[in-house]
Amino acid sequence: MKTIAEIKQKLWEANEAGTLINSKHDPDTGIISLGCSVISHLVRDNIYKFIDVGIHTILKYTNIQHPNSPYLVVVPNPEFYVAASGMTSYPQIVVFDRIVVVGSSGGVLHAFGEHSNKIHVKYVNNNLKNKRELK
Repeated sequence: MKTIAEIKQKLWEANEAGTLINSKHDPDTGIISLGCSVISHLVRDNIYKFIDVGIHTILKYTNIQHPNSPYLVVVPNPEFYVAASGMTSYPQIVVFDRIVVVGSSGGVLHAFGEHSNKIHVKYVNNNLKNKRELK
């Protein structure tokens, strides 16, 4: 996956397959666990619009813990600014401004919310490398 168009196609396919937003990240499942994010209703309920026009930028990294799986950071357009929310490992609800899309060993993509500051810390600490913006 080297272009935004390729990524969008894979996101469409993952959503059609029901894997893009799995139960632990779906806001309607009622499953809330510490340290887990939930995709916002705005994004989930408008997922096709989000994929088509809600994506401002996609940044691709190499995750040193899983170097053969994609680690994509989706920077949403302003209308989708609150991309997700969740609970930290100490019970506190937080708002996430990015959606991270990762691949499993089977090549299935799924999405979760993350805060841009945490992504930046991972990059500075060399847990994420080779940052580049996809076109």
